[in-house]
Amino acid sequence: MIGITDKFSLVSDNSADEEVWISVSDPSWFGRDLIDYSGAHGISTTRVFSDGRVLIKTAPVGHTISGALGHGYSIWAPIPAGVTFTTVQQLYDYLSGYQPSRARNTVQEWEMADDLGDSHPKSLRQGGQLPAKSTAQRIVGSVFAESGKPITVLLYPSINGTSQTLTLFNATNQAVSTRTGTSSNTAPLQMSFTPVATGWYTVRVNSSNTAQSAQRVWVNVNYTAPPIVNTRNGSTLLRTRQEESTEEQAWMPLNEVYPNPTNGIVRISIPTLPVTEHVTLELYSVEGTLLHSSQGAINIATQDLSKRLQAQTSGVYLIRLQSKSLTRRYKIIRL
Repeated sequence: MIGITDKFSLVSDNSADEEVWISVSDPSWFGRDLIDYSGAHGISTTRVFSDGRVLIKTAPVGHTISGALGHGYSIWAPIPAGVTFTTVQQLYDYLSGYQPSRARNTVQEWEMADDLGDSHPKSLRQGGQLPAKSTAQRIVGSVFAESGKPITVLLYPSINGTSQTLTLFNATNQAVSTRTGTSSNTAPLQMSFTPVATGWYTVRVNSSNTAQSAQRVWVNVNYTAPPIVNTRNGSTLLRTRQEESTEEQAWMPLNEVYPNPTNGIVRISIPTLPVTEHVTLELYSVEGTLLHSSQGAINIATQDLSKRLQAQTSGVYLIRLQSKSLTRRYKIIRL
């Protein structure tokens, strides 16, 4: 069982843990002790009660717990039969040579929906339903896959008979596979790719045309991870420092949106963006709610967005611009 939190705390112990009670349905786990294989809880255990209830704890992001690898996540599983851990290092040593008896392929499924802050432009930007009348891509998620083992992606829509595009990117943000087609609950859109290098692969999805309504989609990914996963020293990293720096700069005042503050009328001027290039402009509240989406050449899309911004109350808003050549994110003040 994996616990994930975005709570931040620079604690050196487990006093700031997030805790939640969950129920285990597998009777073979009843009465067994679980240990956190991230190391963030040392060799402390949590027990699955006879009715299946178990308390799961997750250390916060940024913790300074000595010797722990986990930051913001926990991995709770039974202690192996006949094995005793007296130190966290023994736990890590055991994991380094662990080979599961079952098949190593993993199946993950994401629901692309505007819940739990998925669509918030200040979040990880992972998730969010497909927007109406837009071909803007949504990030589904990333997997760490082994070379030579196929990655299979299935897409199930909430509206049958619509067309989507699945794209798989490697860690250098190069598209390595794409598939466009019509999907339904009984005939999902499918994409397959066999990687030639072990590393991170990211799935993105978008509507194939601008005539479709907004909708949720479910994306199912079947892949095989390497026997020993070291994402820190892997040949490809999930995000490079250059990418992180670029994203941070995207929120800086680049003088590309003006006037700011504004009474609602805005102009966008990007020297590297051709005036005829098709763009998608999205207006968000500061809480991350999508308020409006417009498309077309930059001048037309900006005029359309300005009308919606003029109708809003005073406050801070977020603008997201996406085209084939670039992505921008701006904060703007509505007077």
